[in-house]
Amino acid sequence: MECKFQDEVIMVVDRELEPILKEQKEKITINGKVIDNDGLALPGVTVIVKGSFLGTTTDVNGNYKIVVPAKAEVLVYSFVGMINQEIILGDKTEINVTLQSAAEKLKEIVVTGYQKIEKRKLSSSVITVNAEQIKEGGALSVDNMLQGKIAGLSVVNNTSTPGVAPKIRIRGASSISGNREPVWVVDGVILEDPRIDVLKDASATAIYGVKAANGVIVITTKKGKIGPAKVQYSTNFTFNERPSYKNLNRMNSKERIDVSKEAVERGLLYNQPPAHVSYEGALYDFYAKKISYTEFLEKVKFFEEQNTDWLDILFRNSVSQKHNLSIS
Repeated sequence: MECKFQDEVIMVVDRELEPILKEQKEKITINGKVIDNDGLALPGVTVIVKGSFLGTTTDVNGNYKIVVPAKAEVLVYSFVGMINQEIILGDKTEINVTLQSAAEKLKEIVVTGYQKIEKRKLSSSVITVNAEQIKEGGALSVDNMLQGKIAGLSVVNNTSTPGVAPKIRIRGASSISGNREPVWVVDGVILEDPRIDVLKDASATAIYGVKAANGVIVITTKKGKIGPAKVQYSTNFTFNERPSYKNLNRMNSKERIDVSKEAVERGLLYNQPPAHVSYEGALYDFYAKKISYTEFLEKVKFFEEQNTDWLDILFRNSVSQKHNLSIS
């Protein structure tokens, strides 16, 4: 009787421990160490099971230990200033992790000349253009590249002569007789006559002086990096066609003489003496008996056959070329 009672007690205990033992079998223990790019231990790194609130943190030596459900698939490692990393568990029981720095992705910095400040904290009017935004095959200079890329910046070409710099205005016509050109700053050096920052408000005068009231164009060039030397070559050809009469419906020389003959027949007179080299000038010379009638007719015939293309005489088609060779 007593033996039977003991068997029943053991069976009851087994049934109570069964869920606990089953739960322990469904969990696994994972440990490891977390370090940074330089191999230094990272204390305080958060390690959690993805999609749950189950987690832990690393100790002062970067070590951690976590008990996770057997069905857990991914561990997430996170730390301030580091890129989060996800590790698939599989059948691993020891996982060592190296976290990469994310410092360069934390904020966008604007260089104003007198300070470096986060763009979200900047109260001045600044527009930043990177190199990818200004790459154009037909642009021969930086000022041409900026044209149409920045609100409020005006690039005006007053001449078609190759190589002549256009006029640039950032803050409008700020002076009647003074210089209205913006200040160009390349890698901190002011030039008298690429990420690009355009400082548009008057606060730029705090570092660049009164000239900066017209605006400042700050150019930051690319920096050198470790690697083999690179040789780059680029060329640009530009063809400008001279102006011509081909799209204009104009009179030829004979038609122009006919108009003069009709004006004389109608008695239409000039308020002042006409040009000597003209039908009217030859007619005045004939009336003044400076030439004979035969000489007058010869002059009229000469004028009718000229058809001078003055645009062809004064202008010509222009071809310009630019070659760039750089070694970096």
